[in-house]
Amino acid sequence: MNEPTSMMPGQADGLPLVLAGAGAMGRGLAALLSASGTATTLFARPRTARDLIEQGELDLGGVAAARVPAAAGPGAPGVLGVISDPAEVPDRCGIVFATKGPQLDECVGTVSSGLARAGRSARWVAGLQNGVLKDDVLAAGFGTGAVLRTVSTLNARVESGRCVVVSGWGHTYVGATGGEPGDADRFAAALGAAGVPATALPAGRADAAIWMKCVNAVGVFGVTALSRLPTNVAFARPELVDAYLSLAAEAADVARVNGVVPADFEGLPMNSRLSAERGVAVAAIVGDTVALGPQAPSYSSMAQDVIAGRPTEVHQVFGDLVRRAAAAGVPVPRMRFAYALIAGQALA
Repeated sequence: MNEPTSMMPGQADGLPLVLAGAGAMGRGLAALLSASGTATTLFARPRTARDLIEQGELDLGGVAAARVPAAAGPGAPGVLGVISDPAEVPDRCGIVFATKGPQLDECVGTVSSGLARAGRSARWVAGLQNGVLKDDVLAAGFGTGAVLRTVSTLNARVESGRCVVVSGWGHTYVGATGGEPGDADRFAAALGAAGVPATALPAGRADAAIWMKCVNAVGVFGVTALSRLPTNVAFARPELVDAYLSLAAEAADVARVNGVVPADFEGLPMNSRLSAERGVAVAAIVGDTVALGPQAPSYSSMAQDVIAGRPTEVHQVFGDLVRRAAAAGVPVPRMRFAYALIAGQALA
């Protein structure tokens, strides 16, 4: 396993970064990067941008603790910029799309057309959405050569309009697949300077990391979105852990026919879980969960959306894999069943 790239604060090679999408992930990463000395701008919808500018700051809680000034316009080191006009996106910047999957197409279209109108371009783009469809959307908007294939397991939630809680650092992988030579290393270094464990990977390894997060997400989302249970509660129940592994195994079959060899990554030991005898794997996951003792409820993002009645990423995660499975002739009956049930819920 490669070690995370690290860099001293303020040494992100001078490349301005833009976080497109002002949800928990977008706000959290934008604040962390800004506080570490990277010129960072948050692109948000007009109402959200106005609220953030009026508040004048963002607070980070959880495993991260910081208070970052926020102001209108492109960002500067130590001051988070907030914009709603894509024409204000700095030229030749790195753009990280942090919207939920259902909003990605719209956001990519808005930003790419706004840059074109202003006579500007992105140096590279990256997406943090669940699933493997996201990079196809980015490539359609900015060209395949601009896409850094990226995956992150950072965990954050919006506590209030002013406060974002980072509940877990996870790990972020950046594929050396787009942009200019060294851009993957520079982006990983900027994340490392912000306290986010990050590793730049060769293209093939980055693809595997994206797929393995998707494999895990199919299992976690299928169990938690349908049961509406916190993940830490569901994973203490052997029957639900068995269901999680059954869904993940089908998703791994789809990964294999797409040329991906299942592998373990920091925080994502999927290959070990799927290659172990099922009963042993179930007992190990349940044992690890129980050993943590009483924990605050921790809901998956899709479970949160289902409970709140918001649109989910079910089509971008489950729907995309079901279509890929059908094209390759891979049977995925459990995944199809979970997809139908989740998609059938209100606003899915």
